[in-house]
Amino acid sequence: MTDTKTRCLQIGNILILLATIVLIDLHFIYTHTPDANPHLPEPSPIPMPGPDNAIMNLLTRSSDHFADYHFFTGLLLPAWSFYMTAIIHLILFIPLVLQFTDKGKKVIVDAVSWRFMAVSIVSIFSYASWVALHPVWAFIFATITFGLTFDLLIQLQKSEVGRPFNWFEAALYYPFSLLQGWSLVCVIWNAWLVFPHGLDTKLSRTFYDLTLLVFEIASLGFAFSGSRGELGGNIPISYALITTACIKQAHFYQRSAIIAAFVSLLITAKSIWTTSEDIRGGAIQLNEANSALSV
Repeated sequence: MTDTKTRCLQIGNILILLATIVLIDLHFIYTHTPDANPHLPEPSPIPMPGPDNAIMNLLTRSSDHFADYHFFTGLLLPAWSFYMTAIIHLILFIPLVLQFTDKGKKVIVDAVSWRFMAVSIVSIFSYASWVALHPVWAFIFATITFGLTFDLLIQLQKSEVGRPFNWFEAALYYPFSLLQGWSLVCVIWNAWLVFPHGLDTKLSRTFYDLTLLVFEIASLGFAFSGSRGELGGNIPISYALITTACIKQAHFYQRSAIIAAFVSLLITAKSIWTTSEDIRGGAIQLNEANSALSV
């Protein structure tokens, strides 16, 4: 890739990330700040039922209260859980700054290439569909976003981000790994908006447990992906389950959510251990290689 194309791609990556922060994160934060938006209605102490009201309930209630996202009976998600999106977008500045280094250029420009821009653009469309009350399109765009992040991670693993896996390479790799994990969480959450509502209690419990089971299976898949696991995929899943467990709800749902969150934390702890060991081993190998070169 020529120097001009490289520079354009580097600048483009930063600009698209800034656009994503403005169009998604700042908009979401603004809709949760009544002082900045006096037209917001007062938070209702009783959740509003129905698939359409569920999204408006999330977007129009204060962040000081539980703005619950209702899919089936008992499946509640606090609005503050979606602040993870903004956190990951800020973390993504780390590899985008490192892309101006020689090693970062090989990883971000040569390996990731156009994929990060594509992920950002599709995620903006997913959020816009979600806000515009088009759950089917939001689910479709969320699924495409996850597919693109999955391909992005594969390209990273084929690139210079390999062994020895040191802290510099972790800074290049794990922000995108977090993005992949959170994209999967968004796919699962958006999927429930597509399903019919008004199910009886027994069936809603079945779907609730099925959701938690899907989260746990995904967490296990990330934890046992490769020798070091995929810590960036485990963290968003654990976070999502913890936020679900924080909602005050019926005893059955509360208990299931707490158990699922606890199990997910154990799985995440496994990934933390294997990842730290891999990074430590990579750092030792790198130091030994540098020492041999200096002799």
